[in-house]
Amino acid sequence: MTPRERIEQEWNAVCSFLTRASVPLVKEKGQRACIVGMGTFFEFNGCRYLITAAHVLKQHGLESVGVPENASRGSIRTFGRCTIRRPRLDDYDVAVVKLEDPELLSFVSPYWRFLGLSNVGSNHFGRPHYLVAGYPEEFIQYCGSDLGPSGLLIVDTEPYTGKPENENGSGDFYLKYGEQARNLAKTIVASPTLPGLSGTSVWKAFGREGNDSIWTVEANIRVVGVQCAYHPRAYIRVASWWIAQRLIKDFDIVAAEEISHVLRGTS
Repeated sequence: MTPRERIEQEWNAVCSFLTRASVPLVKEKGQRACIVGMGTFFEFNGCRYLITAAHVLKQHGLESVGVPENASRGSIRTFGRCTIRRPRLDDYDVAVVKLEDPELLSFVSPYWRFLGLSNVGSNHFGRPHYLVAGYPEEFIQYCGSDLGPSGLLIVDTEPYTGKPENENGSGDFYLKYGEQARNLAKTIVASPTLPGLSGTSVWKAFGREGNDSIWTVEANIRVVGVQCAYHPRAYIRVASWWIAQRLIKDFDIVAAEEISHVLRGTS
């Protein structure tokens, strides 16, 4: 296999992985279903969670938000019985939803990927190379009043080195969001506006551990934050995964301690 073919194969594997890990949150608006944000499913110690941006749930209400059957949309189901934790201060824009409805779990489990401890990484390590994936409003297609399949946008980026507006000291970090982005087909497109991406996971590249190591998606990209805001043609604001860790502690102290070791890089 040539280096070019290897890179192509690895990129296709990343796209396939992110398509099943990037969960659109859908709400009916009038006669049409719309994507209002994104989330990611996780499982720790046998308990299952959705992690998203707190402002998405505050603005739209979890009781009226649902998830589609798969990335091509299919039918949609609301969350049913669940428990939400979010910070008291709006500056910390992460929410953790403990999923407790068996029918919902049966509905989402066949297609959507539940991530675990091995998919979380420390932002102190790895390469300064990040991926942000989701379905911005601009890319959404409709079949009549129903959501149709649309291409996943993957923003391939690096740290923002400018001065963000309204820094709040919450531990957020910032990534470049320039004039261009890359979609699922690796096509370079003009950067769309990002309503619809709030709450998606932000992934950091960790690269190969050695020349002889077997390449896997799980070993090479890991979640380090939650996308919560953006400034057009400038930067993406990312909430640290430490906020999710503190919220998970309300549900499971053991899982939170294990996540803490990963985020510190001591696991």
